[in-house]
Amino acid sequence: MKKMTNMILLGVALCAMDAAALVFQARNAALKDSPDGHLYIKGEVAEYVRIYQSGTYQVAVLALGTPLDGVWPLMGLSIDGLPRDTVTVGTMTMVQYNFSVALEPGVYTIGMAFLNDAVNAFEDRNIYLDAIGVFAPGGATDPVITTRSAWLTSVQARENALLAATPAAIAAHRMGAATVTVLDASGNPVEGASVRVEQIGHEFLFGANICGYEQFSDSALNNAYKERFAELFNYATVPFYWSLVEPVRGQRQYAWIDAMVNWCVANGIEVKGHALLWTDPAAIPPWSGGMPNATLQQAHVTDIMERYAGLIRNWEVVNEPVNASGLTLNPAHQWARAIDPTGRLIVNEYGHFYNGLPEYYNLIQQAIADGISFDAMGFQAHAPVDRAFPLEHVKYILDRYASLGKKVHITEFTPPANGQPVTGAVWRGVWDENTQAAYAEAFYRICFAHPAVEAISWWDFSDTGAWVPGGGMLRSDCTPKPVYTTLMQLIHNEWKTTQTGQSVSGQYQFNGFYGRYRVVVQHNGATKEAQIYVRPDGTNAVTVTLATSAPVEMKVTVDPLTTSATYPKITGTVENATIVDVSVDGVNYHRATVSGSTWSAQIVQPLADGIYEVRALARSGEKKSATVEAVNQLILDRTAPVITLKGSSVVTVRRFSKYVDAGATAWDEMCGDVTARIITTSNVNTWKRGTYSVVYTVKDDVGNTSQAVRTVYVQ
Repeated sequence: MKKMTNMILLGVALCAMDAAALVFQARNAALKDSPDGHLYIKGEVAEYVRIYQSGTYQVAVLALGTPLDGVWPLMGLSIDGLPRDTVTVGTMTMVQYNFSVALEPGVYTIGMAFLNDAVNAFEDRNIYLDAIGVFAPGGATDPVITTRSAWLTSVQARENALLAATPAAIAAHRMGAATVTVLDASGNPVEGASVRVEQIGHEFLFGANICGYEQFSDSALNNAYKERFAELFNYATVPFYWSLVEPVRGQRQYAWIDAMVNWCVANGIEVKGHALLWTDPAAIPPWSGGMPNATLQQAHVTDIMERYAGLIRNWEVVNEPVNASGLTLNPAHQWARAIDPTGRLIVNEYGHFYNGLPEYYNLIQQAIADGISFDAMGFQAHAPVDRAFPLEHVKYILDRYASLGKKVHITEFTPPANGQPVTGAVWRGVWDENTQAAYAEAFYRICFAHPAVEAISWWDFSDTGAWVPGGGMLRSDCTPKPVYTTLMQLIHNEWKTTQTGQSVSGQYQFNGFYGRYRVVVQHNGATKEAQIYVRPDGTNAVTVTLATSAPVEMKVTVDPLTTSATYPKITGTVENATIVDVSVDGVNYHRATVSGSTWSAQIVQPLADGIYEVRALARSGEKKSATVEAVNQLILDRTAPVITLKGSSVVTVRRFSKYVDAGATAWDEMCGDVTARIITTSNVNTWKRGTYSVVYTVKDDVGNTSQAVRTVYVQ
């Protein structure tokens, strides 16, 4: 078919008569889901097309549709498998539909996608395609059909270029300038002071769900899970599925969730409450026989949000409003905003990186137009399972949604290591641990480089209990996979700032990743510590005033403490100091009460069982530079030792024989082997038939007590 004939077929109004064009029949396309090139199911019809010059290209198609339940087919322009602009095919007569798309030189798959397939016993929603044309800008070279091999090469080159551009984008969007001003006691600039800035917290939220918290039967695995979570992340998603919170009507269960939230807060990890309302059957309480009514929904949301006020500021109130239909954002968001006016409300959904999810885009647009209160758009990134979303798709979707003016949270990301084939364009082979790590690194780089993204959350942290086999960062024994090591290197090395230098004219300037910093200034034997938070919209400046005289000779100690108290009191001694601040594992500073040569500080956050590093920082006064620090341990232990009987717990002996007890061993999570502490009492009398007991009692350092009993029958 000649070019002029093709253009007449597709409409001369589309572009100028001398435009360069490529026209192909749908039935002859290289990519199609049916031999005749029609779209009977969700999918696409497309061809491999080489573009030679940059510009805005026009794409036209002749199509007709058949409706279902009064709804006509939704058709999208598909570029490399991702639908972009969409139209409704609203007639059963062949009509031309026109699209525009900006393209750079390279090879693309260009065609049409069917987005809302449905069928019932009487009707079938379909799209019937004839010809598809690609029209170049005036004066440009004709697009041509090429091969899959050429397309894969081109896509790989574009992905490499995207990744190569991320360092500059990260520096532009994730870092800012800051200034430390150093003054002496008279307010004069100090020249040549040693300044060290160490980032101790990210503004960006790196996280995962924490559904594996205390879910292992082995305490060592539970501890490993928590330790590795806290090492890597500053953000945790806590589940609030209604079926979990209230499995029996009126009997709300918060103990496990309380423990998770308190542990996160104690470890400086920000918390997000997930899926308060969700119409998925797994989340609906079993007693309700369906989604509870609006009155019960409001009571449920209110009970949760008021209980965790001040502890949780991020909320996914209505989960998956598009794919799990039945709920709208309001009135649930109105309830949530009234309870927590400063909280962050996130609209969570899946499908964006696969087909663009136009229904979600329209929902967000309408919510903004209607003034519905929310703060961020939540993108899940694990459907369909085993798909490696092309990085071009990821960036395009982020750009498209960012234009709506809301921030983006990647809420659920699960590249697995399950041995299944990788689906997607460039990322081929199987999902093993190395592929999982490589793709995760690329995905994190693209998202961290994008200014609209402010959080990425993995789903699930461990293979144990993961919704996708092999989807964890940790194996079932809580040993780290390569992806854990890779992200540790990114988050806590490449994307973290530590610098040392000297003040010039009283100032030390640095460029650092956004977040919280510890600043330590030293000069002429004086040391002063401060903090600065570097923000995109902050002043990013701190002034440190040093004493000019020699530092005061001070001493400070912190007493070792082993306790079962949830809110322990830390004590110690001090000399020549008036102020003592106490931190637990580097966070949650508490001002101590100083009385003579002793001090004490009451911890106000609930602490979980474990061993904590306690630091006491003493100063001679708010405006004095002299400081001294002491470090010790705090051991919280509310778990009693475990007694293990040697031999059977029930023993039968003959009358008049000699009874020799087999004994027992005892182990405590904090104290270790406490067998030597066992006190054994026995009333066994082999001269008389009867039932007797041997009782073993053991206590740990804080008085947690366990008992075990062996029953002895004398016959």
